[in-house]
Amino acid sequence: MPGLFKEFSPVSAAAWKEQITKDLKGTAFESLLWKNADGITIQPFYTVENTDGKKTPLFSDPDWEIAVELKHKNNTEINAAALKALSEGASALFIEIHEQTDLVQALNEVQAEYIVVNYVVKCSLQHFLQKLEAYVHHNKFDSAKLRGAIVIDPLAHLLQTGNWFKCQTAELLELAELQKTKNNLHTLCIDAALYHNAGATASFELACILTHAHELVVKCTENGTTATQLENKIWIKLAVGPDFFLETAKLRALRKLWNLVAEQYGIQGQLYIHCETSLLNNSILDAYNNMLRTTTEGMSAVIGGCDSLLVHAFDAVYKNENNFSRRMAINQQHILKEESYLNKVADIGAGSYYIETLTDQLAETAWAQFKNIESKGGWLACVKAGFIQQEIGTQAALLQQNINEGKQTLLGVNKFPNPKETIAEIEILEQVVKYGNTEVKPLEAIRLSKTMEQERLAVKH
Repeated sequence: MPGLFKEFSPVSAAAWKEQITKDLKGTAFESLLWKNADGITIQPFYTVENTDGKKTPLFSDPDWEIAVELKHKNNTEINAAALKALSEGASALFIEIHEQTDLVQALNEVQAEYIVVNYVVKCSLQHFLQKLEAYVHHNKFDSAKLRGAIVIDPLAHLLQTGNWFKCQTAELLELAELQKTKNNLHTLCIDAALYHNAGATASFELACILTHAHELVVKCTENGTTATQLENKIWIKLAVGPDFFLETAKLRALRKLWNLVAEQYGIQGQLYIHCETSLLNNSILDAYNNMLRTTTEGMSAVIGGCDSLLVHAFDAVYKNENNFSRRMAINQQHILKEESYLNKVADIGAGSYYIETLTDQLAETAWAQFKNIESKGGWLACVKAGFIQQEIGTQAALLQQNINEGKQTLLGVNKFPNPKETIAEIEILEQVVKYGNTEVKPLEAIRLSKTMEQERLAVKH
């Protein structure tokens, strides 16, 4: 086999360029180049010369957990929804924990030691820990067998709402104390999907995630947390958008970038990446296109190396949860596993000339932006000064302009809209949030099709 192609000499990048220039018949080769929102020039072709032949797998386990959100507050409803989702093939649950949540009832017959359970804490941390202890004691579990995360991120709460939940000192001290608890749950969680859903470019999103994580590590270590206590504790949630190769490279770049930070603090262990599909590009009209969007986004996430994935239902932005759309969202992941076999080979993108090059370029651009934020005092200082919000606002405005002008396509919205579509079933769940007085300017999520949909809906009515 090694001699099979011995009669064919290697083709250099220069030879490819020469042939392409000839085929263009007078059109400049540079006309094929384009620059993306991150300022990275995308070439029309890539060769081994772009990567020096390197193939560096960044993760070894190709499989991932199929996640679902349970936003119910009633214990009976949580339990019914959890059992139904698990029977349909989910393997990871997100459960909101409120003061009235009773885990013994909510997780009755769930067998949490065999799946991943992520506890999204909406009450005091101490109350949650008491609830978890009662649940473990009631079921006589070995707490070391529990997998999942205690999702509490005071920085994300501050940026989303403009205010601390209680106060800065108390919350950050409490988070540091959480890292000292002896369990196998992820306890330092960076809830970073908000950057993408607010319209950030991929490189600036990575920079924000990195400085966000760095700020939490610094605050925890200042409050007595050791590097050993942070081992295998880091959990990052990020949203994945529609640019297939860029989003794949984004996840790969995140692992490289995090390793640089972790090395400085001596933090060992694997980074856990949870992904969710984008809400930025979801549309109300011609909504089945959302299913196509989330399928490619899910592929980017798993090829890029996510550890768990939540595919949002195609009607999530305009309808309350229903059996059909929830089941379809789970089934999309089954297809990626059982029909596309994306869980059989680790880091499929490793060695791809384009993906490897894009990973490195994205990482380099993000690292420079990360250092710029750190030079201004870090995440907290930049959020209080409004720098991060302003930068993302500028990026989002340009993205929205490109959508409005048709420079970027949203199928069924600004390209090939369906004039015969009825809107009788649209519930429209979005509400305008009024923040009042805030300590910092909130970073608000946007939806790119919203203005155009409002105009079309107004005409219909």
